Amino acid sequence: MRQILLVLVSIESIVNGSL
Repeated sequence: MRQILLVLVSIESIVNGSL
């Protein structure tokens, strides 16, 4: 059940990319 970690990493990547 590591999908949660993958989602968190994806969100961080998108946020960091937006900034």
